[in-house]
Amino acid sequence: MTQSQYSIGVDIGGTKINAARVCLSGDDPLLGEPVHSPTPNTLDEFIDGIVNGVEACKQQGTVGAVGISTAGSVDSERGCIIGATGNLPFIKGELQLKKILQERTKLPVHVENDANAAAYGEIAMGAARGHQHMVMVTLGTGVGVGVVMHGKMVRGSHYSAEGGHIVIKDEGRMCTCGRPDCWEAYASGKGFNLTIRQMLHKASAEEQQKFLAGGDHNLDTADTHDWARALKDQQALAQAMRDQWHKDVALGIINIINMVDPDSIVVRGGLMGFVDFEKLAAIVKPRVLTPTFRILPAKLGNDAGMVGAAFLASQSVPIGV
Repeated sequence: MTQSQYSIGVDIGGTKINAARVCLSGDDPLLGEPVHSPTPNTLDEFIDGIVNGVEACKQQGTVGAVGISTAGSVDSERGCIIGATGNLPFIKGELQLKKILQERTKLPVHVENDANAAAYGEIAMGAARGHQHMVMVTLGTGVGVGVVMHGKMVRGSHYSAEGGHIVIKDEGRMCTCGRPDCWEAYASGKGFNLTIRQMLHKASAEEQQKFLAGGDHNLDTADTHDWARALKDQQALAQAMRDQWHKDVALGIINIINMVDPDSIVVRGGLMGFVDFEKLAAIVKPRVLTPTFRILPAKLGNDAGMVGAAFLASQSVPIGV
């Protein structure tokens, strides 16, 4: 075991940096409210925001390590961000984040991709606690996938495994990665919006008018807000859109289950509230080889990345350090 039962988890999101002191035992991992830093606009602000959060957490009590959960491609062995995303436009090339933060905080640091960190958080203290094999699916702006097998993170040989970019159809819908028909192009928020618009264009004029009533959008700008309102009104078109989206989400999950045979699939993200878990399981089960899995809603919410990063950081510290 490491020198401390406590680590610091830092989650780097699209709008802010959150840091919290995490208890590595018990049932309530977060100790106090997370410390927030505003969205950074420069690399210096980015580093300072992380350091300030860590220092504030250190004032709360003893800690043994710092875990960072960040978007982008991450070489977790070296602690480097090797491929940034739109959330981190000021990172050009490789950023040796572990080295920089260890020098600034005087603590051991582990850096992890955010989907992986969230997956480990849910298996350590969340919905998949006690499982050895699980897959985390994040349904949000994109589709993120984190895989834990035999209790260990699966990162790939180049740290660039992206489950959201498995191909599920052959319809020519372009993904943000520049390739067609990725799972993300259908199951993400952006993908669902596109499905809504495509199905709306094919609907009758009466259905279109009814669907758009009460909103400010048109056939080309309709989105999940219009859909949610129409679904509340029990419109058949909205129900058909919901069913299609569940089929699109299910296609990716079916492929993942048949590929890695997990105990559980844990779903999180901004679209989790749209998921009918019974409906999703009913679509998936007839098409998988081992139907003993469970599809579960995540428990840790936005805290999963901080919790998972903190646990991974504690494991990366040699005994006695």
